Amino acid sequence: MSSEDGRPATRVERFVTPEQRQRNATAKRRWNENNVEKCRKYRRESQQRRMKDPAYAAKMRALSRARGQTAKGKLQKQVSNDRAAAQTTFAVSGGNRWTDEEIELAFSLSLTDAEIAETLGRSRYAVRNVRQRYPERAPIGYKTKQQQRKV
Repeated sequence: MSSEDGRPATRVERFVTPEQRQRNATAKRRWNENNVEKCRKYRRESQQRRMKDPAYAAKMRALSRARGQTAKGKLQKQVSNDRAAAQTTFAVSGGNRWTDEEIELAFSLSLTDAEIAETLGRSRYAVRNVRQRYPERAPIGYKTKQQQRKV
């Protein structure tokens, strides 16, 4: 048994009529068109949000006026580097040993990881890693994400 396009039919295709196959293809096409439109809308909205930043808007205007691929490439790289730098927080004391006070603060339940990291001058991931490294120093009732998943 084989399907219309010459490839072997799967178990499900053996029982699907041509009308059902047509309906399935139409539904799939509509679903794809709907999702493409959602993605375009999200991109438009995020671009509008970014354009509210005057520095970003100035760079985009310069990019639209730039001539030649080299100039455009340099501007695009600068814009993407600026965007990445805005999303990243750099650790000041990276590589230094953790003090007891810093470890205590890392287990603080009243602050988020980002707030603790900013206070200590370390990255969010360093805070998370120190919690996993010293579970015996955790306050009573504190559970790591791994322990929460097991429950």
